[in-house]
Amino acid sequence: MTSSLRHSLARLRSRDDQDRERGAAIVEFAIVIPFLMIMVLGMVEIGTAWKANQQVVQAARSGARTVTQLGPTDIADQQALLAVTATFEDQADRILQVVIFDAPANGQVPPGCLDGIAAPSDPCNIYDANDLLFVNSPTYFDAGYDPLNPATLTDGCGAAGASRNWCPSSRSSTQATATFVGVYVEFEQNYFTGFFGVDTYTITETTVMRIEPDTGP
Repeated sequence: MTSSLRHSLARLRSRDDQDRERGAAIVEFAIVIPFLMIMVLGMVEIGTAWKANQQVVQAARSGARTVTQLGPTDIADQQALLAVTATFEDQADRILQVVIFDAPANGQVPPGCLDGIAAPSDPCNIYDANDLLFVNSPTYFDAGYDPLNPATLTDGCGAAGASRNWCPSSRSSTQATATFVGVYVEFEQNYFTGFFGVDTYTITETTVMRIEPDTGP
């Protein structure tokens, strides 16, 4: 066999080896790329979920801080809801409900306050998406608001005001008996990529704070 023929066969074998290696690399890439995509999308979803969760935590804290600073005033809940919605800015329409409640020792929301309709015996006010549409109207939340005669406000917790179930004026701001108020926020978050076949998930957070005692004379 001449040297030129040997060189030609060597080149052919080398080319075949390169083609096989290239083909193997393409197959390996095709196998790995789906896993890489899942990892990247998962990281994106985790980052988005973490950010949304921090927003809900901040919203609950802002609401609790506001309602406890205002104490037993008629607009305490309304101002707390303003603080909650402001945290979400243009995503406030995803708030499912906000519950402001008389916090027990364990800090948990009373069971009757999570079913959407608070009984008169439940020490809480439940605000759903419809209530939040009126968050800029203090009279809607006033304890004495009467929807049949909105120009007239009455004292106490009667009529049909949104805050009537647990009237803010019934809360204590005295040093020895100051009320612990809880704010529960329930928020619907959209999946960012939609890759995992579910459109939304729910994030909840509860914050409990004590009404700042009145230190006046």
